[in-house]
Amino acid sequence: MPDFSIPLSGLTAESTALSAIANNLSNQNTTGYKDTSVLFSDLFYQQLGTTGSGDPIQVGAGTQISGMPSLFTQGSISSTGVPTDVAIQGNGFFQVQDSSGNIEYTRAGDFSVDSNNYLVTPGGQQGLGYPADNGVINTGAGVVPVQLGAGTISPPTATANVELTANLDAASAIGATYSTPVTIYDSLGAAHTLTYNFTNTGPNTWSYSLSIPPADLNPVGNVPQTGVLASGTLTFNGNGVLVGDGTGIAGAPVYGGASPLRREGQRSLPEIRSLSPPTPRPLSATRRRFPSPASPTGPRTRLSTGTCSPREPRRSRRWRRPAARPPTTRTAAAAARW
Repeated sequence: MPDFSIPLSGLTAESTALSAIANNLSNQNTTGYKDTSVLFSDLFYQQLGTTGSGDPIQVGAGTQISGMPSLFTQGSISSTGVPTDVAIQGNGFFQVQDSSGNIEYTRAGDFSVDSNNYLVTPGGQQGLGYPADNGVINTGAGVVPVQLGAGTISPPTATANVELTANLDAASAIGATYSTPVTIYDSLGAAHTLTYNFTNTGPNTWSYSLSIPPADLNPVGNVPQTGVLASGTLTFNGNGVLVGDGTGIAGAPVYGGASPLRREGQRSLPEIRSLSPPTPRPLSATRRRFPSPASPTGPRTRLSTGTCSPREPRRSRRWRRPAARPPTTRTAAAAARW
């Protein structure tokens, strides 16, 4: 009988382990499901006696399942497009309660809204959360069922500031242009496209303009707006650092269809950062004449040629002495300078 029960315990345990694996595979698309692992342990040993040295002689009685814990590792998060679907990144659980008020916990965030606007699970359990008063969450109060306001619309907020981080190519040709759009919103929540335009006007210099479609703007004094909100010049040093932006503030546009109670104000110009330094350009050969401090007879000629960067010019010098020079007496200091 013992010889039959030992292999039977192994078959029973392995059958349970295969069931756990099958359950994991069947729930691979179940929201919030956590894999189950199977832990084995041995049964009590049967004491048969001892050896001549006193060591026990034992025979195992088989195996058993000691536990089947869930593996709470982070699962993948994907977008569903459903506004009430939520997910937890990291540790934690959603707290829910059933119709009897019993508190339960789940990692599944596939919530929906019932007929009373309560946030509920597919099983009808109500999601719990801290109450909010005028948008302020009171974490000191107890959790209550989350009820969404039916027909409540959050008031829109007009775009007040826009910041742009861009990189303008210093090696681009003069006249080259670059533009990028940014979506902004008026006081009614309507979207508009603000376009930044940059034009290379010279070495280390770019002109810019901020514009919006004129059709999106209300006339000012019965005069249609051009759509250009601001314009100016950007100046950079030899390292590509912005040193001047021409003007500083762009006025807030008057959007078409916006409420008279819209928020008025000024919009700061975007800050330009991380601009690449200008590319070194070849300089033409120059010929200069200047008086020599050690020559009493007249000027000398210096010839500089080559390609050099704006900051660190490299020049090759060639000195040419006059063909004839009357004898002169130089002091020791003059001779040292010569």
